Amino acid sequence: PDGTADWSHEKTRKSQHAHGVSVIEGELAGPADGPRWRVVRPSPHARRITARTPMRIDGPAAGAAAMCTRDDRRGNVVFGTLANCAMGVTPWGTYLTCEENFDSYFNGLAQPTPAQKRYGIRQRAAGYRWHEHDSRFDVASEPNEANRFGWVVEIDPWNPDSVPVKHTA
Repeated sequence: PDGTADWSHEKTRKSQHAHGVSVIEGELAGPADGPRWRVVRPSPHARRITARTPMRIDGPAAGAAAMCTRDDRRGNVVFGTLANCAMGVTPWGTYLTCEENFDSYFNGLAQPTPAQKRYGIRQRAAGYRWHEHDSRFDVASEPNEANRFGWVVEIDPWNPDSVPVKHTA
């Protein structure tokens, strides 16, 4: 019903808020003959981490020229996580999620660079059309933004005020 025919800034933001990670608290509760998992509501831990959530970049790529953009000239802060897949819990209780297939979020160049070719970023291949209303996702406007995706993201589910971290190694 909402569709993509009349794509707008509002639809772009709505779509960006729908992508990412949900932190949901669950508990095993119920009758003795078969307890079931249920979502704890309200939960002090529940939150959304979206394509617009501020995150730190660490590891050897943090601060590299290829990580710098108009909005982050130091190359150590990125907004958002995309195409999250896989997960794992660390021994210290945080959550790791991996970004994959992020190329489909970006509109590429007619003549892509070798790195963009490796990523699979092509012109008019951005299925989500975010580039039409958010220049971060248009490689011609922001050539380094795609370099800031495709990493392992660490989230502390126990601290809703924590800042997620993209690990580059």
